[in-house]
Amino acid sequence: MKIWRTWRRNGYTVVMRDFDGDLKVFDIIGDDGVTIDTIYPATIVDMLSIIIDLDNGACVDGWENGNGSTIRI
Repeated sequence: MKIWRTWRRNGYTVVMRDFDGDLKVFDIIGDDGVTIDTIYPATIVDMLSIIIDLDNGACVDGWENGNGSTIRI
């Protein structure tokens, strides 16, 4: 599994990793090393939007994970 990028937040880290060709997923990993949730973007455009938001410092708490659930940190 290739890790493409990481974003550090207070209490967790978001890790972008391989998923399906050019489409990547974003694992949310707590400071304890346990995966809290994974964001599955539906399209490349959605993926790029997530990257922009994370680059701008966004917190993922309250985001949809792409599987019908809301992320809670």
